Amino acid sequence: MGRVQTAQFVKQSRQNSLCRRSNTSSCSPYLYFTGDISKIAPNLFATIPQGFLHTISSLETIDAITSPPIVNVWMGGANVTTHWHYDMSHNVFMQVYGEKNFRLLSPLHLDALSVWPFLHPRNRKSRLSSDHPIFRELPVISLQLRPGDALYVPPTWLHYAQVTSRDDLSVSVNVFFDSLEEVVLSQVFIYPPFRSFLL
Repeated sequence: MGRVQTAQFVKQSRQNSLCRRSNTSSCSPYLYFTGDISKIAPNLFATIPQGFLHTISSLETIDAITSPPIVNVWMGGANVTTHWHYDMSHNVFMQVYGEKNFRLLSPLHLDALSVWPFLHPRNRKSRLSSDHPIFRELPVISLQLRPGDALYVPPTWLHYAQVTSRDDLSVSVNVFFDSLEEVVLSQVFIYPPFRSFLL
């Protein structure tokens, strides 16, 4: 997404906001974009102090880390959601513009969410809708992120996010970096018979 496309995204988000307020049925329901900043905006990525990324990625000392931290931008219009899922990486999530509601759940409750298995195309994602009754029984942590707020999501913690901005636009940035769980899993699949599952 270049400069023009980003401007168009913001303009469309504003138009959707006005459209919904006028109760017009022709409004675009959702706007969503995510991407690796180093690929979509290399000049912007170059302004991020490498010392910052090194400090974040050294929170867990792993000799086998093979991947540099990944910095993503997330842009979404009103009510855009990220389905319940978990990541294998450490996740430092920062809200830049607008607001977003985050819900978190300990990995102790992984089975209750009926998560797709590892080799499934939707692996790490829950099969349950966000309004499933089970969520009223589980100890869900709910947080409202506003500009300047940062949230650390540990590996394997289930989470769900929804844009709640009043002007229908949210911009966030996050940093993913390797965890011990991720490194161990990647090493397991190097050896037979596990490797055959990936071929």
